[in-house]
Amino acid sequence: MNNALDFVLVPRNIVISFDEKLTSQLIKYSQEINKLIPSKVVLNKTDQLPHMSIYSTNYPEYNLRKVNKRLTDFVKSQRPFKVTFSSKVVDMKTIFINADPNKKLQNLHNILVDQLNDLREGLYDKKELYFIGDHKERRISLVRYGMWAAKELYIPHISISRPLDSNKCYQALEILPKKIFFQSRVDQINLVERGHDGACKNVISTYKFKR
Repeated sequence: MNNALDFVLVPRNIVISFDEKLTSQLIKYSQEINKLIPSKVVLNKTDQLPHMSIYSTNYPEYNLRKVNKRLTDFVKSQRPFKVTFSSKVVDMKTIFINADPNKKLQNLHNILVDQLNDLREGLYDKKELYFIGDHKERRISLVRYGMWAAKELYIPHISISRPLDSNKCYQALEILPKKIFFQSRVDQINLVERGHDGACKNVISTYKFKR
């Protein structure tokens, strides 16, 4: 790795976004929680876009062209598939809506980690160590892959809220409907700028799967 003074570190995330209807519903959930329990994560259409992370990490700026090239080549072999969401949990001091187990989604994640891990040159978001706490496997994943839940630890999810008072996470969880169920068609991935608390600030590039 180059000396820290020789490059600019850039936080990036490869994500799946959602259609307008589901996007609006997720924003509604997040904002309803925030009205009762103030949150660091409040989804909107401006700088905290609803999304599901595939591979989130940091890169030196000089490797971004290589990231783009590898993503462009990767999607040429991909086909659309569906993902279902039907559970809500508290994890990493955050309210998640989790995706159901899905081999195609897991495979998508695995391949992207394998193809891009070397381009981060050992970089990762050290702030995430606070949320990981004493979870040894997640700490190892963060250092090895630049993401706290990579490969066999991968937890495909949508972050809905991260209460300012972490003691109120389960109270916030109960604001969501008792039954969660929705589906999303995955036919592209987006490279996005990652903001505070894993937020999706804006979409930089979109890579469409082969139909």
